[in-house]
Amino acid sequence: MRKRKLLEKILYGSKNIRFAEATDGRSIMKDYHINIFYSDDDDGYIADIPDLRHCSAFGETPDEALSEVLKAKKAWLATAHANKKPIPKPHYRPVIYQVA
Repeated sequence: MRKRKLLEKILYGSKNIRFAEATDGRSIMKDYHINIFYSDDDDGYIADIPDLRHCSAFGETPDEALSEVLKAKKAWLATAHANKKPIPKPHYRPVIYQVA
């Protein structure tokens, strides 16, 4: 098996998405993407992780929603592991981050 040098980088605008870039220029996602958006219906911010089904959280501010969804992610992964359920690899990438 060949070893590849990986360069970690954090993409602009999302401190929670980490990619490794292989020497051949391909991107490999290393953590789950988190969406944060304002909900008029809930009068607050919702954060969700598309790769982890039903993993979402509420906050009165974007930072609070992020903090809460990180707790939810930890619980989601621990529960899946404890119940011997498959844990999906990070896959979701918004179009804005996809390189042509």
